[in-house]
Amino acid sequence: MLEAMPSHRSTNLARGIAAFGLCALVVVSACSRRAGGFKDPLDEARYERDQLEIELRRVTAERNELRAKLDELTAKLEAVDGVPASVVIDSMPRCAGIRIDRLTGLYDRDGEPGFEGIDVYLIPIDARDRFVQISGTLQVVATLYPPPGSDETERVVARRIVEPKDMREAYRSTLLSTHYSVPLELGRPITSLEGTLVLLVQFRDVLTGQTHSAERILKI
Repeated sequence: MLEAMPSHRSTNLARGIAAFGLCALVVVSACSRRAGGFKDPLDEARYERDQLEIELRRVTAERNELRAKLDELTAKLEAVDGVPASVVIDSMPRCAGIRIDRLTGLYDRDGEPGFEGIDVYLIPIDARDRFVQISGTLQVVATLYPPPGSDETERVVARRIVEPKDMREAYRSTLLSTHYSVPLELGRPITSLEGTLVLLVQFRDVLTGQTHSAERILKI
């Protein structure tokens, strides 16, 4: 007749078996889900719900942290002179539009027939039509439209993109004008017989996220 196993050994053995079974279940479940094999649509829906809840908690935590930082910065700003932060923000100028200055035009450097490039002068303005400095991405495109009746189609003859890090270098202030200078080099010289040149400017403001544009027909 077999001797009875001590109670403490039987208890440890039972715990070990239960733990092994639980680990095996977790591993099988994880492997099944990694392989994309859910038991049924309901199991898959539960898994997706759990993932969405995890993502929601993460996004909520980030939002709360950003809100706390904003409140802290607002309190610090108002503590300087006691002026409400909203008043300070409203007093700061922002770009409300951009226009192509009248000084913009084609240039001929070598004296030979045809123009080799365009001197582009841009003036960003605030809501009161005053010059304002900007930060963002600026794109300038020159398109040549053929004369009426021509079989040719319009073509882009020059394009330039000014990145935010280069905007400060494009700033100019002279006796004649305060502006941003963006010279364009044409692929080849063009003459007045080739049609009409249209200049398109688009500015993407990194501070407000807004896009401003302007267009101008240049005399060749």
